Amino acid sequence: TITAVENRSTGYQWQVTKNTCGSRVTLQKDDYIAHPTYNGDRKWSKTYGSGGKRTWIFSTPSEASNHIRGLPCEIMFQYQRPWIKEEAPAEDQRKVIVTVQ
Repeated sequence: TITAVENRSTGYQWQVTKNTCGSRVTLQKDDYIAHPTYNGDRKWSKTYGSGGKRTWIFSTPSEASNHIRGLPCEIMFQYQRPWIKEEAPAEDQRKVIVTVQ
């Protein structure tokens, strides 16, 4: 499970840009939940511009599968507007190294 803060109201979102893991690490769920904000009078709502949390859930093969184990692979993420084709600056990129045992 990987979680990141995201503010879709500005157009920015995290994207998986590379997954060298192949079938060893597959995406099962991609979910975004907006942060609730207090609007007074004891009311909470999901206000435009308040941002939220993005969660990806990945799965790995069972022990009985015929996969090579112990070799690291990478999942790359970048935070940018999806319609921008240039690569995001280094500070808006993250690499997760995964080793399936």
